[in-house]
Amino acid sequence: MTTWTAAILVWGSFFLFCAALLGFWGYAFYIEWQHSPGPQGLKTLADMQRAFRRGSKTSLFDRRRSSAIYAMQQFAEQEADATQRDAIAILMRDEIATALHKTDNGTANDVRRMLDTLRAAAPSWEADFLERVARSKLEGWVRGYALDRLVGLRGPETLGILLELIDDTSVAHAVALAIARLGRRAATPEVIAALERTLTDSQNGWAPSAAAQALISLGQATTPILARHLDRFDPWTAFTVRVTIAELDAGALIERLITSGVVAEHRRKLIKPAVINKMQQVLSGGDGFKAVTALLQRLRAIYIFDTEWDPVPDYEALLQELARIGGPRVTITDIALQMDGEACREVACQVAGQPARFSPQFMGDWTDLSAVLNGLNAALAVADRPERFANLFSGDQNACVIVGHHDGLVELETRLGLPIDPGAKAAISIGAAAEDHVAAQLAASGLKVSRG
Repeated sequence: MTTWTAAILVWGSFFLFCAALLGFWGYAFYIEWQHSPGPQGLKTLADMQRAFRRGSKTSLFDRRRSSAIYAMQQFAEQEADATQRDAIAILMRDEIATALHKTDNGTANDVRRMLDTLRAAAPSWEADFLERVARSKLEGWVRGYALDRLVGLRGPETLGILLELIDDTSVAHAVALAIARLGRRAATPEVIAALERTLTDSQNGWAPSAAAQALISLGQATTPILARHLDRFDPWTAFTVRVTIAELDAGALIERLITSGVVAEHRRKLIKPAVINKMQQVLSGGDGFKAVTALLQRLRAIYIFDTEWDPVPDYEALLQELARIGGPRVTITDIALQMDGEACREVACQVAGQPARFSPQFMGDWTDLSAVLNGLNAALAVADRPERFANLFSGDQNACVIVGHHDGLVELETRLGLPIDPGAKAAISIGAAAEDHVAAQLAASGLKVSRG
């Protein structure tokens, strides 16, 4: 036997051994996953408690613990008696208490699920325990979740702990939003001073916007300090502040939307006093995004959709929805797609009688909204039509497509800062970034991640 032959046999045996070992581990994980009961498989409280205690806190293949938490939540909400709810609450409290010093996101997610089950059990001491969670070392987002629930339970009585935590950078934004929930009854000089201090928070990027929203909710919308810090706010908070500076109430803002073509004149009849009052309430709470998009949804003047389709974008369906919000001013007809397997290579249609043709980039399950809107708008420009499609910035992977007059949209953007996504790509970028973050977390846990 030659040296090379021996080496091949040795290494071949080694690789076969490794393959067999990996196969065994994979099979073991598969069996563990298959035999880990889902919530529906846990019939009694004893089953749930047993699965909770035996389930792994770290293995992504072991569903017993998460299934037990969810099963206990459902049980507490639907059929548990007082004694059983107490047992569930104590189990959740004791388990969460052991994790209050931990700072990793996995623990925060686990605690969030247990807080939901604790809420369902509704023990008399829940608020006291939530204060412990809010003051803990857990990640800021789950501490903020506890604070939000605490405000719901105690109302203005929570001002003490909110003022205590507002200078804690990791939860400053959650504290400000909790104060916003309380409204004008929380407008004490101490609270206002604390919120104005939070406007300059440079460590927590969400805090200045949350503080601005809280100040508006407390009736401080016209305070000059908000105008001085516009560059620190997210686009929709800055828009809300600008609307306030311009002294536009809901009725006046609606008129701006009509004159700009975002709301077609024929839809004016749908604007009832109750619609205006509802919009004013939301604006007074500092949420310009919800105020505008909720109004446009009521008036059928916006199409909101997830830019990540399943399994791949349906451009014909998308154009049909855009025709619905654009009609009867802008018609989209004669839609024809050129497909290459599941990928759409070209879209042809008639836009207000003008031929349009564009080629969306194939990005798997992501929609090339930029190609769609640019293609439609190019055809409208050739047809010498004033209408243009635009996408409102949402802050997540949802698109919010509207139709308005070109000059009117420019006016809204330059005068009031209406957050228009210029390239219609922000939603995809935000969604893809979130997807990458999750994939990185799974990879760090030792899982192989594949993209669909």
